[in-house]
Amino acid sequence: MGHIGGDGFLVLSDPEGLEPLAASVLDAPWSAGGRPVTLFLATVLCAPGSVPDHRRAAACLAPLKKAAKALRGASWVLGRAGVPGHEVRRGTDRTTAPAG
Repeated sequence: MGHIGGDGFLVLSDPEGLEPLAASVLDAPWSAGGRPVTLFLATVLCAPGSVPDHRRAAACLAPLKKAAKALRGASWVLGRAGVPGHEVRRGTDRTTAPAG
């Protein structure tokens, strides 16, 4: 794990470890200064050799972070290095009215 700046951290994991890692982070209650905090995850799967360094990995994550932040609630988006688009694993579209 490493800090890449601001509120961004880089965690390296095997693809099989992503689901448990995301659950442990997103399912935990978080707060700062007594106020609840909602977290988001942006992940990018990188085939061996597809991303030469952490700067390129951070560049791949930038649009994914934006997509995750645009979702309602604790969110998680997953992308693949060199492949356009992403998959929403958690969170809902802010333009969608909440149920109820």
